[in-house]
Amino acid sequence: MILKTKFVERKDLKRINNWLVGWKLNKLPLGMYPTTGLILYNEEDGEEIYSGFVFMSNSQMAQVGFITRNPYYKKKIKPNVRKEFIVWLVDYAKELGYKHIISWAENKFLVGDFKDLGFSETSNSVSELIL
Repeated sequence: MILKTKFVERKDLKRINNWLVGWKLNKLPLGMYPTTGLILYNEEDGEEIYSGFVFMSNSQMAQVGFITRNPYYKKKIKPNVRKEFIVWLVDYAKELGYKHIISWAENKFLVGDFKDLGFSETSNSVSELIL
């Protein structure tokens, strides 16, 4: 397996949104996705494995989020690939000029990855609210 990343394009969003359906989650309005995101794929077969996004701000802080694994990717994924992808997203945010990175995650595996990478958990009693 040879892992590579590519930038998310608008044409990718419907497919990425369908990954949520594959996980029995609700689709998001396409306007919620930023244009700054990455797709992790296996260069050997071109199949996409993960997508994730960097939400930019007018401060020195960006959010890394909406990290989703392709539920239709059936090949075995090496351990730590998700964590490696988070590092690539953080590096991408830093390349965009951001100094501080924040993320919200409820998936215990993602939370563990972020903690392993040095992120601090600031609260365990936060609700995600969207309008």
